[in-house]
Amino acid sequence: MAVVKLSIAGKTYQISCEDGQEENLHRLGLLLDEKARFLLSSVGHINEGMLLAMVAIMVADELNAAQKAACSMPSSAAVVQDYVERLEQLAKRLEALV
Repeated sequence: MAVVKLSIAGKTYQISCEDGQEENLHRLGLLLDEKARFLLSSVGHINEGMLLAMVAIMVADELNAAQKAACSMPSSAAVVQDYVERLEQLAKRLEALV
């Protein structure tokens, strides 16, 4: 098991992860640090617990928006069916011209 040191809003945390996941965990830590620093620059000094809660809410909101966007995207089967229908319509129009 690997241990990654993350710096979030000036505090260092040692987080354990599976071997091979170090880079991913480091990248996620950078994302959280960016959000924490943004919040601190916006609202000023807040306690660590409140900062954690606010960062978690920001991340949850982004996840929720991404999930909604993914659900509203047509499935690949629907896209293929749409293309098939359009090709059939085009074929009928071409046959009518001949």
